[in-house]
Amino acid sequence: MTCKKINNMRRFITLIAVLLAVIDVNAQDLNSTGINPYNFRMDMTLVSPRRFPDRLLGGGEFFVKVENDSLQCYLPYFGEVYQYAFNDDGLNFTVPIKQIEVKPLKKNRMLISMYVTKGNVSYIFKFRMYPDHTGTLDLFPINAQSISYEGDWSEAH
Repeated sequence: MTCKKINNMRRFITLIAVLLAVIDVNAQDLNSTGINPYNFRMDMTLVSPRRFPDRLLGGGEFFVKVENDSLQCYLPYFGEVYQYAFNDDGLNFTVPIKQIEVKPLKKNRMLISMYVTKGNVSYIFKFRMYPDHTGTLDLFPINAQSISYEGDWSEAH
C-alpha cells in the first residue's frame, strides 16, 4: 500500500472512532437525565399565550401525559384560531403519537418533540425537560397560534 492510502485509511478509522464516541456520549446523556420520553406526565403551572398576558394555572388540573405510544392532553387555550375544526373539543384529547424525536441537550436537559393529529388538526408538542423536574411545552397547532406552558414533570403512573 502507498503512504497516501495508509493515511486515508487512518483518517477513516479515526473518523469512525470519533463518531462512535459521540454516539456513546449521547446515549450516556440520554440515560443520565432521568427522563423517560415515553412515560411522563407534565402538570402545567403557567400558560403563555402569544397575544395575552401569562396566566397561572393551579392544582395540577391541566396536564399532558405520555404513556408508551399515546398522548393525553388536557390544556386551556388562549389565542387566535385560524381555521375551526368540526366537532372540536379544544385541547382535550387522547391520541396516538405519530412521530417522536428525542434529543439530549447540555446540562442533562432533553428536548422531546412529538407529532400528533386529532381529526383534521395536526399538533407539534415540543417539551424541554430539566433534571430538577421542571419543563416547558411549546405547542404548535396547525390551525391556530402557538402557545407555551410551564410545569413540573414526573413519571406517569
